[in-house]
Amino acid sequence: MERRRFLKLLEHPGTFRGADHLSCAEVETSEASTGSSVRKGRLAEKDVAQWLNKDPIPAKDNASSYKLRVLACTSITKSDHRPSLALSRTTYELLADRWSLPHSLLYVLSTRTSCFVPFEDIENRTTGHVFQTIDKNGRPFTCALTHSPHTSETNVLLFGLLPDEFEIICDELSTPPQLFACPTFIPICLIDMVNEIIEHDLESGRIRTHNIMLELGMRKSSTEGVYVDCSLHHCDFVPITRALTGLTANLAKCELACEAHSLLLGQMDKELDAWLNSLDAEYRRKIDRAAMMLRKRSDNLREWMQAMKPRTKYLTQRSQAYVQTVYSLMAQKDNALNMQTAEASLNLSRASFRDSAAMIAIAEDSKQVALATSKDSSSMFIISALTLAFLPPTYTATLFSTQFFDLNSKTADNMTSSRFWLYWAVTVPLTMITTACARVFYYLRDKRMREKLCLARQDSQLTKIEKGPRKGSDISSK
Repeated sequence: MERRRFLKLLEHPGTFRGADHLSCAEVETSEASTGSSVRKGRLAEKDVAQWLNKDPIPAKDNASSYKLRVLACTSITKSDHRPSLALSRTTYELLADRWSLPHSLLYVLSTRTSCFVPFEDIENRTTGHVFQTIDKNGRPFTCALTHSPHTSETNVLLFGLLPDEFEIICDELSTPPQLFACPTFIPICLIDMVNEIIEHDLESGRIRTHNIMLELGMRKSSTEGVYVDCSLHHCDFVPITRALTGLTANLAKCELACEAHSLLLGQMDKELDAWLNSLDAEYRRKIDRAAMMLRKRSDNLREWMQAMKPRTKYLTQRSQAYVQTVYSLMAQKDNALNMQTAEASLNLSRASFRDSAAMIAIAEDSKQVALATSKDSSSMFIISALTLAFLPPTYTATLFSTQFFDLNSKTADNMTSSRFWLYWAVTVPLTMITTACARVFYYLRDKRMREKLCLARQDSQLTKIEKGPRKGSDISSK
């Protein structure tokens, strides 16, 4: 099963990618020395084979020497599924063959799980382990270590480190040389580095929690000494809610990292004890002091993580309490808005009721006006009918009562006056003059009304132009 997974990942096109340069470090020291001198630098991938074939520098005295080689891929590829290794397949196979790396390394590198997997190669007489941990952002730190007891040579392959983090590991290598042989030395250094990241995140979470508490008005500001009124309508709870959600997620990741590291430290302590029991008495005597130092450091890390766990839970509970506070303030704000909306609706209904009463009164007045108009129309109809009935007889009587007609004359020729044409000569021009005067009067009156309408339109346009900038200035001022 393990070999099948190894071959599957080895053939996968997304497993490997080339790297321009790798970081390397070498340490050659003896048990008589109290410290180690680290030679570090950058190494092109094409020069890895030459670097592996290079003979180590011999020790200056006859004491037993300890040799350590570290090769690190310090470039990171961001991926949501599986990060590609910053190595080519040829280079990885070369390292796996020369350093006796297990098949499980490639599978561990393809995951984002925290693990400590020891292994032993009986044929090459080497022991080692594959270690991996992750930070709160899911970035893996992976270490593959092989150690040969009969040659006191240790080889380490690191993945996932940034250049400045590799410098921290190199600083850790300036320690007593016996620590190189301990299988848990490099993993403890990686856990220590990740714990510093978690500690920094917890402090950042505490500061963010304090700032959110000030924004919610739950404590007086140290500079102004006043509470913040969160019930105002300009207070926006969306960024506060987003910040609380992100803070809760980060705290959950920190708590998970603490739990995972505690389990890893327990596994590494068991592996260290089993490794010490497998050594002969003379070699164990040389390693006892270094093993004691690692146990003490492991205990300190475990106590550190145990101290961070209650801080993580406390900050998580505070963030959850602030989430409930935000929801409560949002509900209060919504209730206040609903009350204002209800009050505005009540005022609108009252105004509508008053308008309805006014409309009823206007309708009643319109009804009275309509009745009066109807009565006037009836009277005018009667007058018009009477006028139409009596106008022809009146005109006839008036015409025959003039001196142009002599109805008492006995002859028909003398009955009509010879000057009857004067009637038409005066009546027709007078009618025309009257009609013309009426049309001129109507034209002048219509012209005067049009001029008044034009003036009224110009006044309204000027009023709109004058009010326009004021509205714009009011909006800009707001």
